[in-house]
Amino acid sequence: MMPAAQIYKKLSGVILEKSISVASSSPAGSDGNAYAVRTGAFATSSLINVNVVSVNRDLNNTVPLQISGLTGYNLTESKILTASGQTAETILENNISADSTGKFSLPPSSVLILKYIRNSVHIVETVYLRCWQALLQDFYGAALHPD
Repeated sequence: MMPAAQIYKKLSGVILEKSISVASSSPAGSDGNAYAVRTGAFATSSLINVNVVSVNRDLNNTVPLQISGLTGYNLTESKILTASGQTAETILENNISADSTGKFSLPPSSVLILKYIRNSVHIVETVYLRCWQALLQDFYGAALHPD
C-alpha cells in the first residue's frame, strides 16, 4: 500500500475541475474481485486538458491497459507510480510508454497517470494571434513587426 501523504501529493495536481464518465473493463483480480483495474478521468473546465488515472489494485498480476475514446487529444505525459513492496515508504515515479499495440503494462499495485491536451488548441490560438497581427499591421502599418 502506497503512503497516503505521498500519493495525495502526486495526485492532487492530476485531479482537475471536472470528472468525466469512464467505461472500463479489466480482468478479474487475483483476489477474486470482479476487476483488477479501476480508471477515472478528469478535465479542465474548458476541456482543453484531460487526465486519466488508472489503478491496478491487483497485488499479484501485471495487467495490460488500453485507453480509447480520447480522439482529438494528444498524450503529453505518461507516468507510472509504483513502490518497491507492499510496505514501502517511498513511491517510485517513472515515465512509461505504451507497447506496439497501444497497451500500457500496469505492474501490481501501481497507478498510471496519463495527461492529454486537446490537439486543436494550438491551431486555434495560432489563427487567433495571426488575425490580431494582421489587424494591428493594417492599423499601424509596416512599423509593426510580428517577429
